Amino acid sequence: MIIFFFKFSKYLFIMKRILKIFLLVIIVNLFSCQTSRVEDFFVPELPIQEEYFNINQSEGYGEELEFNFTLFKTTYNLTFEIEKNLYEEVNQKSKNIQYDSGMGMRQDQYDTFVYDDYDVDILNTIINAISESEGRKSYDLAQLIVAFVQSIPYDNNANDPKFTIETLFNKTGDCDDKSILLAKLLSYAGYETCLFIYEVGQHMAVGLKVDESTDSYKDGYIFIEATGYNPIGNIPEKFADNVDIRNEDPKIIEVDIADSFHAISGYDELENFYSIVKNKYGDYYFNTTVEGRIILEDVKEIKEEMAQVESDIKSKRNNLDRTSESEINEFNKLVGQYNDNVALLNVKYNRLNEINSKNYIK
Repeated sequence: MIIFFFKFSKYLFIMKRILKIFLLVIIVNLFSCQTSRVEDFFVPELPIQEEYFNINQSEGYGEELEFNFTLFKTTYNLTFEIEKNLYEEVNQKSKNIQYDSGMGMRQDQYDTFVYDDYDVDILNTIINAISESEGRKSYDLAQLIVAFVQSIPYDNNANDPKFTIETLFNKTGDCDDKSILLAKLLSYAGYETCLFIYEVGQHMAVGLKVDESTDSYKDGYIFIEATGYNPIGNIPEKFADNVDIRNEDPKIIEVDIADSFHAISGYDELENFYSIVKNKYGDYYFNTTVEGRIILEDVKEIKEEMAQVESDIKSKRNNLDRTSESEINEFNKLVGQYNDNVALLNVKYNRLNEINSKNYIK
């Protein structure tokens, strides 16, 4: 009887071991599924088509939030929910961080916000919604996440950093708030990321780890500005409050909330694409909205037409004394056409300035 009990106990022990291994395999597979969302940079073909897609995650249990964001010339309308009670609970959490420590900006000063886990479900809902949307086509998840955060309006009245739940619920944030949100989204999506801290410029941005074949900005990371529309890798020359960070060496705060390790590749191709488009439509093509990009494309066509009309005007002006009345009328018609284009350009530029005035990056 004792022998039987011993064998039975041993059998239970073995079964428990097998069960533990089985559960571990399930956990590993679940983790693998989560990190499989990472993709390398996708570069679209020209001409870029204008499109619009809805991504609706509303289920009727909380406060419905709607965000419009754009990647190139594709607009996404993303809707999801946050429970009001969750927002209020997070809003009451302590934000006690010691800025005047005499030690400079330390990792632990932002751990309060980076490692806050109240947002896990919400952030993964956003990532999954964008990732699983048919409208994203071939666009990679990293660019879409960056576009989503950059589209959130800048908060000119922000003081202390906010938790990501607050940034999302209020649909606004400053450089700290938006950078922390972007870094956490990228990390949960599976990308290795960090925060860049500029103590002199009083600014924060995001770093995204790139593969070894790509020239990095600092310590293997490329620069991403979260405050407004701005190409990945580009450091803005000017912000609305005249901050200049181009000559400052930033401190790095690591963001490792999900054991994320993917170093993205394809940035050189993306950077080359940026250069081609900027040469065609102007340096600020990626610093504006879809409407602004369409205006810049229209401006290029108008200028090309004006150049042709100007050439025709010069040609006819040289022979104006020897031409017939009909040719004089044709000359005057060309001058009128040129002036109409000048007026149209002014309308386009005024609208473009109105659009870009809302961007924190200037």
